Amino acid sequence: MNDESLQRANAFLEAVSSRVEVGEVLRETPAEIGRELGHPDPLATARAVRALIARRRLEPANGSYRLLDARPWSPKSVRRSPPSPIDRGEATSHRAIDRAATEDPPTRISAVRSPRS
Repeated sequence: MNDESLQRANAFLEAVSSRVEVGEVLRETPAEIGRELGHPDPLATARAVRALIARRRLEPANGSYRLLDARPWSPKSVRRSPPSPIDRGEATSHRAIDRAATEDPPTRISAVRSPRS
């Protein structure tokens, strides 16, 4: 998220938190709040809302949005998940990966037929 988008998202979050308490559903539409904040277009407001949903500050509820957390978001507050075993190279050998990549997936007919001898 670039700095301008971060500022818009946090300004939107601040506007929401000034209207409702944590756990309550927003009564105004995001477009109304975005206009009040001077967002350049509805798409900028939609991006801010999506970013806040992704960061668990808002959640969709009853055709509107519920405030989950009023704390502003910062890039330093990102929690990264640990790398998966595949990312670490621990899950499978290179041969197994190569073999899986070259094998054709089974088809319905090949699964029904028995192998010829």
